[in-house]
Amino acid sequence: LEDVRSGFRALGVSAEAEQAIFEVVAGVLWIGNIRFSDSEAGCTLDGVTSEQALKRVVALLKLQGGEEGDAATNLLTLLTESKVRDKVRTLVAGKAGAQRDALARTLYVALFDEIVRIVNGGLSDQGKVNDSADPCIGILDIFGFENM
Repeated sequence: LEDVRSGFRALGVSAEAEQAIFEVVAGVLWIGNIRFSDSEAGCTLDGVTSEQALKRVVALLKLQGGEEGDAATNLLTLLTESKVRDKVRTLVAGKAGAQRDALARTLYVALFDEIVRIVNGGLSDQGKVNDSADPCIGILDIFGFENM
């Protein structure tokens, strides 16, 4: 962890940006702790642990509520409901889990792209790349995460 932090500092990443990156990583990991179960009322959170995980994700990602309700309610709705042509239906637990996983993947990809952008920017700003080439860093993403 200290090597990562040192690398961020060397690239000129602010302490606030570093903290935001770590909070998103933690948020993505906590999303995996949200579990669902089927009931007569439809798909619901599976126990207190899932409720706590949902609240932790909201806090880590700094989600805010809106006209539709508080942030936790909005996130739960995003994960457990599907809206097609103004018709809303509650998903079964398995589909809600797939929604949860898709959200985690989307956040992961966005964060990954942002970190690559930061690294490329930091390297080109510091003149640490060959002037004859476009400043960039190549990264090989390990196969398997997309099948999660």
